Amino acid sequence: DPSQREMFELVAEVEGHPDNAAAAAFGGLVAVSRMSVLDLDLSDRSRLAVGLPGALLPTKDAREVLPSRVDMSVVSRSLGRVVALVEGLRTTDPAALVAAQGDELHEAPRSVLNPSIDGLATSAMEAGAVYAAWSGSGPSVLAFTLEARLEPVCSAMAEFLGDGGKVLTPSPDRHGVI
Repeated sequence: DPSQREMFELVAEVEGHPDNAAAAAFGGLVAVSRMSVLDLDLSDRSRLAVGLPGALLPTKDAREVLPSRVDMSVVSRSLGRVVALVEGLRTTDPAALVAAQGDELHEAPRSVLNPSIDGLATSAMEAGAVYAAWSGSGPSVLAFTLEARLEPVCSAMAEFLGDGGKVLTPSPDRHGVI
């Protein structure tokens, strides 16, 4: 039986995304830098809603619209958002999560492929989510909220999706696959 570290290294090699591999192997909130896995605190107060549209958005198509070069001001703003996002997920601080909103590196360029994804995220935010973002390359949307707003957020996302999609409310896996 492989250890969590061995599982992480194997999956990272096969899948090519150490960030995804670390989340699967270790669970919780993790960050990866140079194959070092940082285990970060994840607040147990936040709740998650995932909106799953019926339409697919192939990762290959989503990657093709990303620019080959990014302006330094976009990078600077994005780094600030990452810090705010980690702090918000760690503390469930609504102000930090609101400050994290708006991905210019991945979401903005990809929104031309399926503008309704942004509408799904907006519907979650308007219903009380403290953060909403594309899941990976889309078309799913993750929305973080507090327990008291979970039902309204789910309802708003379900209404936006109509019969073509569904909303899930998974609990974060805090232990990983092993």
